[in-house]
Amino acid sequence: MGSAQAGVKEYWILSPLDKTFFRYILDDQGKFQPTKLLTEGEEVITAILPGFTLILEEVFQDL
Repeated sequence: MGSAQAGVKEYWILSPLDKTFFRYILDDQGKFQPTKLLTEGEEVITAILPGFTLILEEVFQDL
């Protein structure tokens, strides 16, 4: 069973060493599409978690 079949709509990849965030989002054709690379000082919002904001500066502050 693939990740799309399992109900996964997004993959999030965080790199503590580089302090970066990268995401793949499932498109209408069932394929994961990459988004732009985000870094410390930026915020992440997602349609799958309405009202949620991930503040990357807070995520990476103790590293």
